[in-house]
Amino acid sequence: MSYIAYPNKRGVDAGLCQLCFHTQNNNALSPPNMPNYELGALKGSSCDTIGKLQSERIVIYPNPVSSSVYVFIPLPMNTKLKASLYDMLGQRIATWNEILNSKQEAELKLNHVAIGMYTLRIEAGGERYVSKLVVE
Repeated sequence: MSYIAYPNKRGVDAGLCQLCFHTQNNNALSPPNMPNYELGALKGSSCDTIGKLQSERIVIYPNPVSSSVYVFIPLPMNTKLKASLYDMLGQRIATWNEILNSKQEAELKLNHVAIGMYTLRIEAGGERYVSKLVVE
């Protein structure tokens, strides 16, 4: 690994030293360790109230949809999933009670649903998700 001895100076005066950063195992080509970015927030710290983004938790595809939509939720296999489809007036159009398969997804068939824009509400694993859905 390389480092710059004087980062506030320009050009050659910055003191670039290529392959000068040595680690305990004398491997100058890679970082000494890789941090685990998935550790999460420390309990009791000011960051422990920050939740994960919904987009990281649930994937609905394809969107726009024509006949079937798949809902991927990273929860254990055989988790019960309840989905409801609402039109733009807030009227419930369809309801599904599914179980996540081994791929952590459920298929929702939309053959009977008219073309338009809808709101899909999903309950699974004690959490609720809401997403816009376009049916073509």
